[in-house]
Amino acid sequence: FQLRSSFYYLDQQAALIVKYDNQIKMLTSIIEANEVQSKKGNVPLKDVVRLKGVSLDLRGEKADLIRQYTEELLKVQALLQTDQIIQPVIGASVFNQKVKVFSQDELIKDALSNRPDFQIALRYKELAEQNLKMEKRMAIPDMNVFTAYDQRSGAFNNQLNVGFSIPLPLWNRNQGNIKIAELQKQQQNYLADQSEIRLITEVKGYLSMYNRAVRDFEVASQLYNDDFDFTALGMSQSFQKGNVGLIEFVDFFESYNEALGDYSKILVQLGVAAEQLNLIVGKEIF
Repeated sequence: FQLRSSFYYLDQQAALIVKYDNQIKMLTSIIEANEVQSKKGNVPLKDVVRLKGVSLDLRGEKADLIRQYTEELLKVQALLQTDQIIQPVIGASVFNQKVKVFSQDELIKDALSNRPDFQIALRYKELAEQNLKMEKRMAIPDMNVFTAYDQRSGAFNNQLNVGFSIPLPLWNRNQGNIKIAELQKQQQNYLADQSEIRLITEVKGYLSMYNRAVRDFEVASQLYNDDFDFTALGMSQSFQKGNVGLIEFVDFFESYNEALGDYSKILVQLGVAAEQLNLIVGKEIF
């Protein structure tokens, strides 16, 4: 679960870093051009300073992305026991494949059959029942029957003796162990019931999270498309030509970056939610 979740995170962080690199390059060329015009008196110096501030913000956000990427990469390297750079390859179609419709009752049924923790709780419950049966059997007195033959030394010649023995105490045999076994059975019944309730609650909760992630993904996929990148390029060109003012350009730039980060988070959210369902149900459903 950790490995797969980290793969989605690394994939999206790497894509964001590339986009930030492209934006920083584009913004750097705009700043350089405006510095030349500022020296000629055609562009106010404050506009150049404002653009440099935007560039610094971008570089700071990129540095934070790289830090987060590196921390996640270290987790993956530890899991895989390697010092190689791991770069997951996850296409857009992978996220589309994560969109499914599930029956809550079917998922609960699968979880009850597959979850190891619940199955272990059932085994302990069965063991407690078997132990109680064993202790009750030991409460039945062990009656021993014996025979003996004596040719001359007994009261009669060729004497045949028959007898039986019963251990004491007769009526309170093994009652203490039976009581302990009954309490142990009761305890294991409670633990098994608790495990079942917890499992059902987890399935319902994580299925709800998954469905919400699917809804967010479907809405975001309709809103976010190639128009974002195309418009960003067009705004940059319009600003360089003087057709767009500084404030409008900076506002768009900041909104564009927020949209990139939000869409990336939605993709990661969907991927992790799908892996959580795999984990909670105890089998590969994705």
